[in-house]
Amino acid sequence: MAARPLSRIIGIALVLLAGSPGPHAGTIGLAWNPSAGAEGYRVHYGPNPGQYTSFVDVGNVARVTLVGPPDCTTSYFAVTAYNSTGESSPSSEISSWPRPAVGVPSPVAAIQGSLLTLDIAGMNFQSGATVTIDNLGVYLGSASALSCDRLQVAATVEPTAQGVRPAEVGRFSVTVTNPDQLLGVGASALEILIDPGRFDLATDPGASLGRVDGHDTVRLARRFGGQDGDALYDPDADFNGDGWVDGEDLSYLAGNFGRCWTGSGWDASACSTSVP
Repeated sequence: MAARPLSRIIGIALVLLAGSPGPHAGTIGLAWNPSAGAEGYRVHYGPNPGQYTSFVDVGNVARVTLVGPPDCTTSYFAVTAYNSTGESSPSSEISSWPRPAVGVPSPVAAIQGSLLTLDIAGMNFQSGATVTIDNLGVYLGSASALSCDRLQVAATVEPTAQGVRPAEVGRFSVTVTNPDQLLGVGASALEILIDPGRFDLATDPGASLGRVDGHDTVRLARRFGGQDGDALYDPDADFNGDGWVDGEDLSYLAGNFGRCWTGSGWDASACSTSVP
């Protein structure tokens, strides 16, 4: 049987694959409806509408992650189908920058309770891009694209007051999403550090202030086993921000028991008085 002739790809939906970060930053994911009779497809692209200076033969597939379009530049894309009788005319056209590439932020770490500005290096950042982090206790403001390879965003790391659940400690991913919904992820890009000053749970005035002692362990013991969302939970005693008052939080007290606050850490030599 002769191969089916191909004409213009009618009704093809050439779309950006926006919702997934893809295998590589700086790439473009495209998908289209298969064309009857096609034995393969070519993705054409160039710097101007309707003017395609490059193409990639992707074989007989209907989606591709394309590497090659220049960074920080709009490229225009169309797809053609081919078989042994020839090649179709191009599909409808779409345009896009490549997917954002998210690098290392500055600073690379933030302590609980801090207010700071994150300076994020990378590529393909557009005006109107948004920044998110997979930590519910870190709040990010509106991002400013200073250039296509640099973003700034204000960050608030909880707790900024007593009674507020703290940001969880550890390393977390930073995601930059352009207005066209193409996104890039910086895996484990920002580290959240515990604030050791929070270990002094006792609020009564007296010699116990500034000291990790029995007053602090008693308060934690009264809330031990509490989980965020129930009445027993005390966010001030949830030192690592994991939503539980548990053995990990108790270990922070145990490791510093009998020490006094120096202004930056706990040290037994800073204790000048005894607690009755």
